[in-house]
Amino acid sequence: MTTKHRWGVLAAMGTSISLVYLDQTILPVALPTIQRDLGLSEIGLQWTINTYLLALAVFVLTGGRLGDMFGHRRIFCWGLVTFAAASLLCALSENAGVFLMGRALQGLGGAFIIPTVPVMLAGAFPSEQRGKIFGLYISIGAFFLSVGPLIGGLLTQYLSWRYVFWINPPIALLGLCITFLTIGPSKKKEETFDFFGFFSLTLGIAGIVTALMQGKVWGWYSWPILSLGLGGIAMLAILILFDREVEDPFIDFSLFHKRSFVAGNFCIFCTQFILILTVFWVIYFQKILHYSPSLAGIWSMLASSPVIAVGAISGHLFDRYGGKLPISLGFVFVGFALIWFILVPVPATPYQLLPIIIPFGCGIPLILIPSFTLFLSEISEAKRGMAVGTSTTIRQLGSTAGMAIFGSIFLHNQESAFQQRLAQHSETSMLNPSAFDGLLSQAPKAMDALQTLPSGIAETIQSDLAASTIFASTYMNIVGLCIAGLALLFVVRFLPWGHFKTRA
Repeated sequence: MTTKHRWGVLAAMGTSISLVYLDQTILPVALPTIQRDLGLSEIGLQWTINTYLLALAVFVLTGGRLGDMFGHRRIFCWGLVTFAAASLLCALSENAGVFLMGRALQGLGGAFIIPTVPVMLAGAFPSEQRGKIFGLYISIGAFFLSVGPLIGGLLTQYLSWRYVFWINPPIALLGLCITFLTIGPSKKKEETFDFFGFFSLTLGIAGIVTALMQGKVWGWYSWPILSLGLGGIAMLAILILFDREVEDPFIDFSLFHKRSFVAGNFCIFCTQFILILTVFWVIYFQKILHYSPSLAGIWSMLASSPVIAVGAISGHLFDRYGGKLPISLGFVFVGFALIWFILVPVPATPYQLLPIIIPFGCGIPLILIPSFTLFLSEISEAKRGMAVGTSTTIRQLGSTAGMAIFGSIFLHNQESAFQQRLAQHSETSMLNPSAFDGLLSQAPKAMDALQTLPSGIAETIQSDLAASTIFASTYMNIVGLCIAGLALLFVVRFLPWGHFKTRA
């Protein structure tokens, strides 16, 4: 392959992976507007994020395995086509059902893109250049993660939230064109697809996440929730017990015999779990602090902007001191940010948010980059592909579990506090709290319910709902702080100073 074609491969991969990274941060800023336009409930709003994350979590290993079997370029291109088509579906949707279907298909497309990109990059460049190339690749991803909130805010405020999705098809088309011009067909491997492992993992994760998401709505002790939750746990147990004997298992459980693999991925899982709080933060900035979408996007962008600079520092700290120091510092920074968020007065000025945004943005790369490097330290070259794929699944599981659990915590505490506040006033004690679902985003049904009431009572309801949302957000951040504290204790207790001793 010529040098020109090699750089063309990097251009194709960078252009295409920008879709996935951009989508992770461009959408949250638009969520209140989408909720208002499509009439989404609070749980429906959370599903707009978690439908994507759930599909990504359950299919990302499948994407890597299909790439091995049928060629990575082919699966990569199918991922781009799927992502572009799904984006069009989201942009054209007029109701929640179509929109959520599009989000699920976006997750499927992203799951085909993510695991195939590193393989094609590694195949295009010699080993002595791969460190530089993967550094550029990570920088491209970090750039789009950073600018996503700003782009989403500007598009939502000055054009329409639908442009958040309209921008994806042209990018996908450009990526396809460069791919076909620079990358030849990929080699295929003769191996079987573990359908048992795939269905066990998919049904297990989907059942548990759906139970966590819908528990507040359907009732925690209702038979659908119990069936989904217990059935999901049973499917994962079956996977662990019986998939070990498969010739080409969906998940290689021998990886979990490595201490560094378990430690690194535990930190990754906790970090992705906590990162979901930023989705709720962006909504909070608009609903409670009344920031415009563009201003909310700017402050959200600041949380992602330290990734490139701090990423280099975290890599240096890992090389010199091992994983314990940078990962511990990362959780300390994240914990400090959450403490400040809990204590900051409401309404907060943008400058009062800086002690939240900057330390949080610095803490995340201090954890993720050393954790990723840590778990690869004991993995043989032959198993690194499986290790990276498994870690990517664990990372996405952290995100989808975080959305499900934080969402349940938020809804439970918001509704309980709102109901208690309504009960304190004789004029509002008989009102149904669910009638005002989505009121802070000015959802049509909630606004119609509010307009039937006298102006004084309407103002009381809006004030009570805002106060209940602040309470629920504070409680949610406290839970995030506890998770960061537990993760820090784990790192201090179980990670050694220096590096794990590599075993043959």
